[in-house]
Amino acid sequence: IPGLPAAATPDFLGGSAHTAHPQVCPRTGRLVGWTWSQLPLTEELEITLTEYEPGTFEEHSSAVRVVPDCALAPHDVAITEHCVVMIANALTMDTGKFLSGLTGPAAALSMDGRAAVTAHVFPRPGAARQFEPFQVAVPACFTIHWSHAYECPDTGHIVGYCSGWPASDSTDFLGDWGGLAPEFAGISPTYLWRLELDPATRTLVRFGVAPGGHNVCGEHPVVHPNFATRRARSTYVVASNVVGDASPPCGYVRIPTGADGDAGAAARVPGPGEVARADAHWA
Repeated sequence: IPGLPAAATPDFLGGSAHTAHPQVCPRTGRLVGWTWSQLPLTEELEITLTEYEPGTFEEHSSAVRVVPDCALAPHDVAITEHCVVMIANALTMDTGKFLSGLTGPAAALSMDGRAAVTAHVFPRPGAARQFEPFQVAVPACFTIHWSHAYECPDTGHIVGYCSGWPASDSTDFLGDWGGLAPEFAGISPTYLWRLELDPATRTLVRFGVAPGGHNVCGEHPVVHPNFATRRARSTYVVASNVVGDASPPCGYVRIPTGADGDAGAAARVPGPGEVARADAHWA
């Protein structure tokens, strides 16, 4: 590419790529992102976590970490005041096909939909409190996007919300989405999941569909940007339906996420110029 700096020019083999979804810390205004380099021979991932100053985009701080037993970089991460949280799905890579160039990285991957996945927690490079990274086994699922995460002021636990689908018998990476058009009869519904970790014992406290989000098939969860690292009263998803089936997206649903217990029922977001009804869910 003409004019591209040498530092940004990818290597012929290897190199690094930037994550799809960097996050902005609402307190500091710094952008928290990371680049990754696949180490296919050791089945590890080398990541560089970086925080950038608001306005100038100058590097504030950076740290290099290694994610063991990770065949594919997680698509998204969440941040808290002190942590970067990600989940590595249960994927394996055919390194021969990948390194020989016979297939791209996605085609060289296979998935075990019944295997446990791994949550990785790293210290933010710019955080005042640093700690040794740790990982925790999480029940079988496939996670995609994060809405937010926070350090609970009451328990000290790390709580995060992400989208994904439950355990399945799928063996191909995103195989059900291939072809001319998705076959929704063979696609697992996508839910909003709640993850809670105890950093003191480095154990899983609980993991499951977020209270208030049962039967809401939805993706791309978001919260108000000011709550990216705090407990948020509401999380919004691009929704397919509220009966728990996989189907095309057709509107938005607000899922209450401000409580640790039963958060109440999800509510459909009214369209432009529409008056909200208490019993309305569809767009």
